[in-house]
Amino acid sequence: MKTPKIYWISVFVMVSFFTACEKEDVACTDEKAFCNLVNKQEFNATGQVIDNFLESLQKNDDLALEKLKEWLECKSCVKTAEILCNSCIETLPLQSEILVKFNANGQVVEKTMDISMSDKLKFEGYH
Repeated sequence: MKTPKIYWISVFVMVSFFTACEKEDVACTDEKAFCNLVNKQEFNATGQVIDNFLESLQKNDDLALEKLKEWLECKSCVKTAEILCNSCIETLPLQSEILVKFNANGQVVEKTMDISMSDKLKFEGYH
């Protein structure tokens, strides 16, 4: 028995629909500038590169912190980035924390990044 054409058309439409609904990939920009600073262990100087990326985001929405995490993880000098908390530090505006494990010239360095959750996210520093 042959499979009807309508079946194959339905399968194609469903696959197209579900793949189109995947989240948008984050462009891995500023790799060289960011990793040069990491390799010099000038971690706070990465703040300007991070802020440049954050300015490219439309606004502080539910996905902005996740986009920052993905942007960090695409860098060759970042082993992992983990969102520790979202808007958990009670300052004005609230702050979030991301644990970043850097690969600085073969040495793993852990830093906790603070991000201000204002209308536009902003790098606050590491500790």
